[in-house]
Amino acid sequence: MSEYQYYEFITIDHSLSREQMRELRERSTRAKITSTSFINSYEWGGLKADPMVWMQRYFDALVYTANWCTCELKLRLPRDLIAESALQRYAAGDALQFNVAGDSLIVSWLLSESENHERFNIETGGGWMGRLAALRNELLRGDRRALYLGWLAGVSAGMVDDHALEPELPPGLASLTTAQQALIGFLEIDPEWIAAAAVPRQDDYACDFDAIESWVAGLSRKERDPLIALLVQGEPQLAERRARALYHAWCVDNGACDDDAAPRTVADLRALVEQERRPLKTSERSRRKAEDDKRLRQLAADFDAQWHAIEACVQKGTAAGYDTASAAIAELAAAYALVSNRAAFDAALGRFMQRHGKRRALAQRLAAAGLWNG
Repeated sequence: MSEYQYYEFITIDHSLSREQMRELRERSTRAKITSTSFINSYEWGGLKADPMVWMQRYFDALVYTANWCTCELKLRLPRDLIAESALQRYAAGDALQFNVAGDSLIVSWLLSESENHERFNIETGGGWMGRLAALRNELLRGDRRALYLGWLAGVSAGMVDDHALEPELPPGLASLTTAQQALIGFLEIDPEWIAAAAVPRQDDYACDFDAIESWVAGLSRKERDPLIALLVQGEPQLAERRARALYHAWCVDNGACDDDAAPRTVADLRALVEQERRPLKTSERSRRKAEDDKRLRQLAADFDAQWHAIEACVQKGTAAGYDTASAAIAELAAAYALVSNRAAFDAALGRFMQRHGKRRALAQRLAAAGLWNG
């Protein structure tokens, strides 16, 4: 196979009409087309359409992957979701781009030059949409962490000048949602950049119930009534987004955000990353080793239960299941090495692979990790 491309488009807020489905079918006789999706892969040639046009006309989300180490996520959102001036502060070269089309804003996150060739040799692209689609709802609610992560992906890839200032740092960066964690994996953002950005001053002030109570008590009727009207009209996302904006403005005016630090430059973040990478002190290394040994001994307390759990992951037959299984098997290898020996692990893995050796994607993952040579 000389090349591989995967396209998965979905609608979220609406269904495709019969006419729209007919138009899509005219572009592909092989694709799986439903009232809410278009899914197809290509080994020769490619999609006979412009994905951006399809996003404008039909769909709310796109996941694209190609085996030349490229992947992309696109989401369609209301144009008035965020001011254009604020959007431009998040733009980061090819990594995060914004396109306005009519009443829509299309946000694109792109990984264009991954060095993880093994990932793209194994990955088919399926499964990512289910993990990433929730980002759209989060953005509609006013959560900008996915935008900041896109900007950080561009920074870590060297697409943003060292003198550039970071955009407004959204709260909760140290406690990301499942979808945001998936975005980190999709874009291969270095965790050290996440750690450097997630400083203590970015605690999620939305959890300060005393502050919220004070804000609610001070709302004027002019501010409160439109929010209630939106809820009654069935627009909870819009109501939440506007409420969060009002609350954030109140926090800034009343010093409730505890965020008066000067904006950081990319160079500042880079320095924090380098600091994160410095060798740990001996005492810290010893502490972490003790914690690792404790965790491995807990695994070793019941090897049969661990293999049973791995079996359940493999039975799913998905890329995510195989990833989880291979990571768990690597942990078990370390546990066997600590309390037994490599021969015992090899024997247990051999019995496991007698049942699952035909799962090529799993075998490839284990081989790449140096655990199985089949």
